[in-house]
Amino acid sequence: MSEAYFTVKQFANMIGITERTLQYYDRKGVLKPTNYTDHGHRLYTHEDIFTAQKIITFKYLGFSLKQIKAHLYESPAKNMQETLKEQKKLLEEKRDHLHHVIRTISRVEKMADMSEINKDLLLAIIHATQTEEDVEQWLANHLSPSAMEKIFMRHLSEEERLEIERKTMVYVHHLQQLYYQGLSPEHADVQMEVAQLLEYIGNLWGEDIFEQINALEIEGDALYHFTLLPKEVESFISQAIDVYMEQMEFEEEC
Repeated sequence: MSEAYFTVKQFANMIGITERTLQYYDRKGVLKPTNYTDHGHRLYTHEDIFTAQKIITFKYLGFSLKQIKAHLYESPAKNMQETLKEQKKLLEEKRDHLHHVIRTISRVEKMADMSEINKDLLLAIIHATQTEEDVEQWLANHLSPSAMEKIFMRHLSEEERLEIERKTMVYVHHLQQLYYQGLSPEHADVQMEVAQLLEYIGNLWGEDIFEQINALEIEGDALYHFTLLPKEVESFISQAIDVYMEQMEFEEEC
């Protein structure tokens, strides 16, 4: 009795995937046809159904085609339980990453009015959230535990922290707008905004912690984590703060 063959269309319908996907699997060497017609058309058998089921199952479990090919043909004797354990760990890491991304977006939504704050500042907020753990680790090597407690507001609820971050971003947004308006760091409007920002932060942290932060030399790899805005905007704000601090020192000496 001759073996029954199925065309690409028949086989695709049987296993529930598209003809294009089946052709793609053939090109990648994941599921090659058992035979060909005289005109070069692909032909599949019942045995190929079993292989296709394995591929679809692996895909459901999140394996890449490269991994599937390796398991089916290159190292079929590999322990399946160990493979599933490794895949579970990988999927858990992806799940945790997606959970973190969702939390980041939710945090941004609560902190900023999307219609008012521009794209650069929104991306800066996301970047700050994304690299928060690295920033915290770096600062922990340079500041006291009590300073870290205040800077990261560990004594406050999440809602309280979000409100503080939102207000801080509003000040930064105002300074950013003043820069784009072409004002100088010495301009009265800029200095007034800087004064309000520093007073707000100073009330949160205390003058001693603010001075510790201001004295830090951030360089090398750490620059990536602390760079939030376009270079010219950060330079503008930094210069405005320097002008304000110099003025404060001058007034204290008088």
